[in-house]
Amino acid sequence: MTSHISALTQTLIIYLVMGAAYYGWGRAATYVLGIGQQTNRSDITLIWLGWAFTLFIFQLAHFLFPVTAYVVAPIFIIGAVFSIAQIVNARRSRPPQISTLLRTALIIIIMLAGATWIASRSMMPPTNFDAGLYYFNTIRWINSFPIVPGLGNLHGRLAFNQSFFIYVAALNFYPFLGHGRSLANSFLLLLTIVSFAQFLRPVLKRPSLLAESHPFQYCSVLFAFPILV
Repeated sequence: MTSHISALTQTLIIYLVMGAAYYGWGRAATYVLGIGQQTNRSDITLIWLGWAFTLFIFQLAHFLFPVTAYVVAPIFIIGAVFSIAQIVNARRSRPPQISTLLRTALIIIIMLAGATWIASRSMMPPTNFDAGLYYFNTIRWINSFPIVPGLGNLHGRLAFNQSFFIYVAALNFYPFLGHGRSLANSFLLLLTIVSFAQFLRPVLKRPSLLAESHPFQYCSVLFAFPILV
């Protein structure tokens, strides 16, 4: 029980670091892409953008280096520094009100409860047959070596080149942790749920919007929630 609580605490801290790093890189990506002045972009969208941007960086790095903690940690730290700088500037320009702080605290408590449950479920043993067939093998190659030309000659599935495996390999923080497969899927599931909740925020404030808006505006998200559960 103690070890499970310790693992949950560690996972939640890594979630926080990942969210901060992806948010920071998302902000940086908007300036690199020349869209930094657009203001209609939510924080969740920036996290998604940062996730994609860092994955692109890891793919480029993998041409030269194995994806280990020594490659991943600096990228995460830089993203977190970007994030902290953005948050500090935002707080200076818009001091939070008491009502905003209370609402934020409630949201954090709900998210913490959901993240804890998802993190706990993610630690269950994998049941997908392909995980043992080639998922973990490919991830280990990514952690151990730069891109290996001809690797598919050993087994065809090692040549599938799924970028998702680089994302999982990065979260192994190899050779220190090795639990990237639990972190990878669970973080994206949590981020998806938060994205859907944010999309439905206007409906939560005013349920009559479901009847007033276009029939297809919210139904796709509503139909997706049971699948996520």
